[in-house]
Amino acid sequence: MKYQVKSIPNFDGYKIDTDGNVFSYWVTGPKTRIDVNKKPLQKSPADNGNGYLYLFLKRNNKQIKCYIHRLLASTFIQGYKIGLEVCHMDGDPQNNKLSNLRWDTRKGNCQDTIIHGRSGNGESCGYAKLTNKQVRIIKHMKNLPNCPNQSEIARIFNVSNTLIWGIYNNRRRKIC
Repeated sequence: MKYQVKSIPNFDGYKIDTDGNVFSYWVTGPKTRIDVNKKPLQKSPADNGNGYLYLFLKRNNKQIKCYIHRLLASTFIQGYKIGLEVCHMDGDPQNNKLSNLRWDTRKGNCQDTIIHGRSGNGESCGYAKLTNKQVRIIKHMKNLPNCPNQSEIARIFNVSNTLIWGIYNNRRRKIC
């Protein structure tokens, strides 16, 4: 992919390149203005805590929080329709190179997170109370002739009866 720099739509005085670097042509001082003849200042993005990079751009004298991947896609990638999201093809939210981005539906983006192991399903979810091994044990216990009842199993694993019921009925933690 050929390196390019383009003006960011709806943000006067800013440009972005195909590597996801954002440049400002704003001059601050007594008279804040855009000066396209000066050397642009490369903006430094911040991490939102989930790996996505953002920065603030000025529009109508207001600071607007903008994600780098979204700016890049809206500037360079054709085919945006309402409801589409920007997907990182390699699953790395900090890889904001144009060659790594595409528009897709919410469903497509969610499928990507599963493929790349970033979905937070099962024991990788921050709220998981049981490991995958414990879920398998509970499912196995269900089929034993002298199986304890759901309340007893819940007490053994220190979880709610509702969680055990969900595992028994394949409503939660569908593990092979």
